[in-house]
Amino acid sequence: MNYNNLKISNLQLIIVYLFLYLSMLFGFYSNENLTGGAIRDFGSYVQMLNIAKKDLFEFFNIFSNLSMDHSPFYFALMSVVQSFFDGITLNVNTNTKIYHYHLDVYGAEYGFLRLFYLHLSVVIPLIFYFCLKEKYKELDKNILFLISLFILISPCFRSYAIWAGDLNLALLFLLLGIFFYLKFTNELELKNQLIFIFLNVLFVALAAYVRPIYSLFSIFFFYKIFLLKGLSKQLILFCLINVIFSFPAVYYVFILDNIFFTWANNFFMDPTLVLYSTNILIISSIFLFYLFPFIIIKNDKNIINSIKINTKQILFLSTSFFITIFFIYNFNYSISSLGGGGIFFKASQLLFNNNYLFYFICFFSFLIFSKIFFDKDIGDILLLLVLICLDPDPFVYHKTFDPLLMCIALLLFNNEFFNSLTKENYKKFSVYLISYYFLIFIIYFVIRTSIN
Repeated sequence: MNYNNLKISNLQLIIVYLFLYLSMLFGFYSNENLTGGAIRDFGSYVQMLNIAKKDLFEFFNIFSNLSMDHSPFYFALMSVVQSFFDGITLNVNTNTKIYHYHLDVYGAEYGFLRLFYLHLSVVIPLIFYFCLKEKYKELDKNILFLISLFILISPCFRSYAIWAGDLNLALLFLLLGIFFYLKFTNELELKNQLIFIFLNVLFVALAAYVRPIYSLFSIFFFYKIFLLKGLSKQLILFCLINVIFSFPAVYYVFILDNIFFTWANNFFMDPTLVLYSTNILIISSIFLFYLFPFIIIKNDKNIINSIKINTKQILFLSTSFFITIFFIYNFNYSISSLGGGGIFFKASQLLFNNNYLFYFICFFSFLIFSKIFFDKDIGDILLLLVLICLDPDPFVYHKTFDPLLMCIALLLFNNEFFNSLTKENYKKFSVYLISYYFLIFIIYFVIRTSIN
């Protein structure tokens, strides 16, 4: 069988897209909540929206007192959108309970807002496709479009599309920022480069205003532009626009003293070795989950040839092993009290009632981490550090990285582990393998939700 001749027609892609879109609408009607926490989060969102609707300016003034770690910008934006739907109700399934409220208390009031947000989320795979097309110009466009549709079978993406979570909006803005960065790297004319830099900074800034921690991605883009252009007009413009766009946030947080992100106090202001070790191990296991299918589809001969018993290889393996042991020694995470933990941590607890499987997975994750550091690609190292810092609190959730990590891996990393699409191995077997892998992932969430 010739696996390299995978042909997908435009009609087939349209059918797949429409099917997934209709599944999202069905999920909306049936109150789909595959992650388990999306409805709970929406309950807290509604409380914020109700306050923002009364007086938007006062909402910003008191937000730091509302015990909400999310960005006030997100709720302000949603309240503005909701103002267009005020007085319009949408009948919804009222069998689901949010906290001590039932959906019929406010579900109809915010039904159109949720429906609008769902359709906004459905645009995200299209933006991801244009990013893939910009980076992998030599590959079949239909294959790239099929890969982009994997987002629509992400349990976390679906849940927060249906329940208007801030993760999807932040991802939308970030992908637009990545798209214009990729356009910049492929552009030769100075005028167009400056336009693309401006748009990159604009959308990354919007992503950061929705989820403040996404501001760390600006460090990566700064380094890449400096690497490509040095001390140039492009770099000066990048820095200047970043300063301008960051000023409102700096003024709000540091001058007006509205510090709302309490996780910063835990992770950055009051760090502990246990907190760092725990977060790094959990994030590394989630990292491996998304890399697993791409590692499998790599050429086996290349993998075998890369395994050589020499001093460098021994140093590489021993470093990974001792780093893993160090973090394991300082690991402390209670799934019963904190929730979250990622799929491998939960699987280890469920199957064996211990962390041994989880630790084993973490070791292989650190093999990849160590390789990134040993390869000395500063851009990849910066990306890795940014990803580790994306969930800087004691509650590490899979949703933070799903489907963000897949997007970042395919679009921004340079390491060979992330470049499966750059060679000829987007063959039939590869596409099918990735498809089945993520289908199994969502089936697991469906079964888990049904049991619970």
